[in-house]
Amino acid sequence: MPGQTSRVRSRGFTLIELLVVIAIIAILIALLLPAVQQAREAARRTQCKNSLKQFGLALHNYHDAFNTFPAAHFGSAPATVDTQGSALSGSNSGHSGVVALLPYIDQAPLYSAISSMTMPWPNPWTGSVKWDAKIPGFVCPSSPDCDPYSGSPAVGPRSYRFCLGDSINNIAGSASIYRSRGMFATFSRVRMADISDGTSNTIAMSERELGGTGTTTNGNRAVLGRTAVSIASVNTNPSSCLATVAGKQYTTGTTVYAFPAGMLWPCGLPYYNSFNTVLPPNSPSCAPTNSDKTWGVYSATSNHTGGVHALMGDGAVKFISENINSGSNGSAEVTTGASPYGVWGAMGTISGGEVVTID
Repeated sequence: MPGQTSRVRSRGFTLIELLVVIAIIAILIALLLPAVQQAREAARRTQCKNSLKQFGLALHNYHDAFNTFPAAHFGSAPATVDTQGSALSGSNSGHSGVVALLPYIDQAPLYSAISSMTMPWPNPWTGSVKWDAKIPGFVCPSSPDCDPYSGSPAVGPRSYRFCLGDSINNIAGSASIYRSRGMFATFSRVRMADISDGTSNTIAMSERELGGTGTTTNGNRAVLGRTAVSIASVNTNPSSCLATVAGKQYTTGTTVYAFPAGMLWPCGLPYYNSFNTVLPPNSPSCAPTNSDKTWGVYSATSNHTGGVHALMGDGAVKFISENINSGSNGSAEVTTGASPYGVWGAMGTISGGEVVTID
């Protein structure tokens, strides 16, 4: 009508409509989140694989320079003395072979800061060093942080380990000379020519989880990155180690070593530095005594679904399933001939004479 102003009434969302929109958004997020997480994990796996490739290049460059691969573990003994030296004595407990590899993985300044060394058998470090360095290429991005070493200085972590083959008892302990059937050992001098099983069939390095937080005894019972201790006869019957686990945790009655396995990147002790191809990937680890200076079954582990990455002797990186054939886990370790631990054990030996087919 003339003189009247028409009013337009605005209409908002009803409560039901708003709830429907929120529900749709929630469903979309629920659908997209796993895909995003999978993409992130795929990127982390790729980064982890590339880190192992860099170690492969470093090992081959080292071999080109010295006609031998570095020892997994060395102490103060000179090159002409094939004995324990200081590898298992004193607070330093020997060096890892990664110390010798530093110049070949773009860490020459760190190497120089550590010590002046006579290669390929460096003497123990002296003076002020950078053991607390957290080197990104040393840690798998899929691994949660672990507690740092509580000493002074603090020491950075490391995920990647040297392969000791299928040896258990001879990798550490009271013996003056250590041997393994793998590419690495204490004071080892393995050359390319010594790997008669073929470098493409032999594992050089793999992963082990850092071990997470909780440094007090039994404070962390996770299988990945932790070790059950006081397990008798694990070298004569490795399957006894499997009995320490319920799900992904060590059982309540099992004593677990206090410190995470990944907390000391420069340490050459097998506990912090190596793994053996006895129990399949992502299996528990077990030692006969409550110490980090002893032999044991130290399994390759990772947070990657279904297995671990492994660096082969020829520099290739393969993903090894946790369901790989591991033969007879109840068999005692051997010192000659074919490995009793199936394809997994055969991949660890450098001269077992096994015929191995790896996809």
